[in-house]
Amino acid sequence: MKILKQIMSGRTLLYDYRDKHLPKIVANKKNDFYIYCKNPKTLKKRKYFQKVRILQSIADLSINKADQIFLDNSTVKALVVGYPSTIPCVYVALDKPRYWFWIIVGLIRRIKHKQIKIIGLRKLKHGKYFRIWLLIKNQMLYSRTTVSKKIGIVGLIKFLNKHNIKYVLLRDFNNLLSNKHKDFDFLVADKDYRFVEHYLDKNSGDIPIDLWTESKPNFNGITYYVPSLAKKILDSSIKGEYGTKIPNKKNYLFSLIYHCLYHKGVNSGIPSTNNDIEFLKVTNNKYLKTIKLLAKDLKVNIGDTMEELENFLDSHGWRPKIDTLSKIAVYNEWVKKKYIKKNDYLFPFSIFILRQHAKDNLIINSIKKFINKNGYKILNYNSLTGNIRKNVTVNLRGGNWKDHQFLDKTKKFEPSYAMIVYNLDSFENNKFVNLKEKIRKKFDNTSDPSVVHSTDNENEYWNYLEFCFPKKIDFFKKKILKMNKKKVSLSIFKKIDIWIYKIKHSSISLIKKEIIKLISIK
Repeated sequence: MKILKQIMSGRTLLYDYRDKHLPKIVANKKNDFYIYCKNPKTLKKRKYFQKVRILQSIADLSINKADQIFLDNSTVKALVVGYPSTIPCVYVALDKPRYWFWIIVGLIRRIKHKQIKIIGLRKLKHGKYFRIWLLIKNQMLYSRTTVSKKIGIVGLIKFLNKHNIKYVLLRDFNNLLSNKHKDFDFLVADKDYRFVEHYLDKNSGDIPIDLWTESKPNFNGITYYVPSLAKKILDSSIKGEYGTKIPNKKNYLFSLIYHCLYHKGVNSGIPSTNNDIEFLKVTNNKYLKTIKLLAKDLKVNIGDTMEELENFLDSHGWRPKIDTLSKIAVYNEWVKKKYIKKNDYLFPFSIFILRQHAKDNLIINSIKKFINKNGYKILNYNSLTGNIRKNVTVNLRGGNWKDHQFLDKTKKFEPSYAMIVYNLDSFENNKFVNLKEKIRKKFDNTSDPSVVHSTDNENEYWNYLEFCFPKKIDFFKKKILKMNKKKVSLSIFKKIDIWIYKIKHSSISLIKKEIIKLISIK
């Protein structure tokens, strides 16, 4: 029981939990717990309803930070796919026999890879009843960034100011000492990141610190803010309580709306006009309240819905481009519903971009020949120079072309050459992703960022066309739409090949779909 009490400190998250009563040990925690559910309305009569949030996808289990989580009902399948390996302790419900198969398979997989240590069974009280949970401890945790209570948040701020660190505390900077059980989100300039990280490693403790940078893709594989926007926030900081560097009012409004829409999504509690998304009403919504006060102070009209707020961001250049939104859609249900079309990935055209080091190493022609050799054709190409190169660098790929480990000002990773690649005959759903990986396997011979980047779907394609071929947009739009509609005359042998391909791959696809359906959270 001693180990149980030790690990039940900090934040607790419960996934797909539906019981009338919380586990007693969680119910005793007044503030720092949340319940994530696919359909929150089904829990409306629960006493803990104010703590319910929407489970957007399986990715939520790895995105949301906590000290321990409970996997109940369908989320026990996360042991197989989407396992939250960064959270210290995991409770798995064992009283639902229909999920035992997934639990056994998942445990075997995690034990085989030495990811977990089984602590044992725990009998927890839920109201008048007891339930059996399996307690697991994760073995390969990343080192979560924290600072000791001895130094405290004010001590950390003094250290940052003393060493002239370029930073801002993004939120929760009023009444700093009263902010208990909160993560403090700091945005730090690339040049100062490693210095600050080293200091926190040496002085770790109980206060969680989220450390974000201009260009490190450490938020679900992308940067926390688009790098150009992160730079704006840092460059225009002002002084707050205890000398804390904070965003100016305008950038605080923009960055907070960005945070609500793209980091929190529907769990921000801001209503959406999309009827396909369940709206979660959050009582006394701190985000909306702060946004409204800031907007009133700045005398700007922001609207009331997620869609209106995004239009406001867009009008000020704060909405991410479609390729960044495609990555956000992986974990954000609202963005996914709004921007990702069902057949986006079947579009037969793509724009491939080669970085400067492909040109420096004289391999552009070799890559073009390789593309043709693999059954693809190049409709047109453009060497990216001057303002075109500048706009592509800043606006596409989230403005992040060099990856975080390369902090020098080298230009060898910048985009330098664009090609319109197409294949009207291929039936592969992710044909351009596969071609891109083949090019990388063939031509990436160092640990540097890959020589090639490409669009993966139709939305991204039209966005890239605008930046890479700005003088020929209308011409290519007409030509490509015409080519896409044109029926290709096929020989009887080609038709037979197509039928065989369709039968073979539809069977494989069907099997894959059924497996995914079984594993998916329902």
